[in-house]
Amino acid sequence: MNDSQTKEFGHLNLIQGIKELEHTCLSCKKGNGNRVLLEKSDMAELQKQINLSAELAINLSRDVYCRLLRTIRATMYLWAEQLMDAGVSGDHNHYSPEERKLVSHLDTPDVFWRKAMQELDIVPVADVRELGFLERMFGRAG
Repeated sequence: MNDSQTKEFGHLNLIQGIKELEHTCLSCKKGNGNRVLLEKSDMAELQKQINLSAELAINLSRDVYCRLLRTIRATMYLWAEQLMDAGVSGDHNHYSPEERKLVSHLDTPDVFWRKAMQELDIVPVADVRELGFLERMFGRAG
């Protein structure tokens, strides 16, 4: 594959929810990953371009999933920190119209995830845990 093909086809959107992403991450052994097939139309186009009939996929390592999940957690942490700094701490995530108006300027998720990416190593959020031997062998109890 050349650079333009890598740029066009070498990425994907992970549209799964957090719980599913965590499950995928936990299912990967350390040093291993998850193979995600390209969309059928993209696969057909790329197969034609490189004259190859093999099934094409992107392999995402466990480290990529862990970094993504930590980035999401850090984004939420930084946003919640700003809400609390503004004095907004409603019960069970219910906020009054006045509180919502007070923090409306914080409705900028891209600002928080960019900051989270830059500060990922210093924001105090948990890593994705690894399954223990017994969990891998017998599943999680309860």
